[in-house]
Amino acid sequence: MSMATELVLVERFVQSYPAEAGRVLERFSADRAARFLEQLTEKNAARLLTRMGPNAGAAALHALDADRAQRLVTELAPHAAAELLRHGTPELQKTLLDAMEPSRARAIQKLLHYPPETAGALADPLVLALPDDLSVAEAQRQLSRTPHGLLYYIYVVDRQHRLVGVVDMRELFLASRKEALSAVMHRQLTALEDWVSTAGIAVHPGWADYDALPVVDVHGTFVGAIKYRALRQRLTDTAGDRTRAAAFVTALFNMGELYWVGLSTVITAFAAPGRGSGKARRPTSQGDADG
Repeated sequence: MSMATELVLVERFVQSYPAEAGRVLERFSADRAARFLEQLTEKNAARLLTRMGPNAGAAALHALDADRAQRLVTELAPHAAAELLRHGTPELQKTLLDAMEPSRARAIQKLLHYPPETAGALADPLVLALPDDLSVAEAQRQLSRTPHGLLYYIYVVDRQHRLVGVVDMRELFLASRKEALSAVMHRQLTALEDWVSTAGIAVHPGWADYDALPVVDVHGTFVGAIKYRALRQRLTDTAGDRTRAAAFVTALFNMGELYWVGLSTVITAFAAPGRGSGKARRPTSQGDADG
């Protein structure tokens, strides 16, 4: 089998079963894991980092070239990047955060203050929140300039950054452009407290009505928002990947195939000393890795 064919197989396996691939990779030294990550697309390498054990993932990130490490962290959602960096050294955190776009670095630094598995740590701080004293016309212009971080819901804050309302996208674009945002927003809010655990988030009654919930601190300051899809993925990723991969592997073994063993061997080979220098040509697909 050619090296190019092996790499295609590995990329497909990592994309389909990142948890299984992560469990293989975290058995290796940080240097060997880094050599393997160098061979993958940035999207798949970032995905794999989040599926390794947190300490192993952070160690592999530290062993990577600084520029490559920074690009991989940029691929991650802020909460996933914060979770990874939380297990890294202060030097690694500073190096990567200093190289980031300032607003993203500030968002990740804020998340680093929260314990893992809390609403504050899982919230996306880059979700758009607009001041309540904007006009509807100004709010619409802000949306057109900020394509990233948009949800169906637009959260509204006062000038002290406290969450005071919410308006959905449809309502905003049907409202009179001269109205103040405060006049068209809904003031009755369903929000999560920042220190609520993952278990508490999952059973919150607000999910019956909304597919995203805002997160606030004890002062009512807007921290970010959690999308139900991201929460569900968070809760089911490990168990789901294990179940699907186990069924997949079992089926292949029942057919007399040694697919999993073969791919484990390929992964090991790609992480072996001298196999990759980080200069191998990689597929060009790009995209944001999920967190």
